[in-house]
Amino acid sequence: MQKMWIAAAVLWGAALGAEAMPVTYDFSANVTAGALSGTAVNGFFTFDSSSVQPAQTVDSAGLLTDFGFNWGGVTYTAATVGTGYLSFNASGVLEDFLFGNSCGAGSCSVATGQDWMLASYGFTFAEAGDVLFSDAPSFAVNNVPEPSSVVLFGLALALLPLARKKTP
Repeated sequence: MQKMWIAAAVLWGAALGAEAMPVTYDFSANVTAGALSGTAVNGFFTFDSSSVQPAQTVDSAGLLTDFGFNWGGVTYTAATVGTGYLSFNASGVLEDFLFGNSCGAGSCSVATGQDWMLASYGFTFAEAGDVLFSDAPSFAVNNVPEPSSVVLFGLALALLPLARKKTP
């Protein structure tokens, strides 16, 4: 019976390790024009690591699983993000991206209404055609548990009963 529990725990840990993990980046940009000049806007975007193909650019709908920033009392979410693209280097690390609320496959524009565009090289927000801010934002990836860490944790839990001393 004990061997069955150990095998189940190891398989559970391996299954968790095989699942795609969300990768989240936080971003921040400075407002350079308008009444709120000198303040900062902060947000985040998340994509599913199963969409990561090394040395490939992905420009399909639904690139992001989560997204958010708030500006002028409006909350922008993944539902407001156009297609744009995510581009990964040969190691599968995100190296370039572009998305916004007025995007098509591979390109975005900031022209009318409340348009915004976030790219690896800049974050631009405009109202009625006037750019309120355009800044080279800072980005930081959030730490997420690596699948191998989850597998090791599951294995350690599975082997814990074996560590008990047997009494004669």
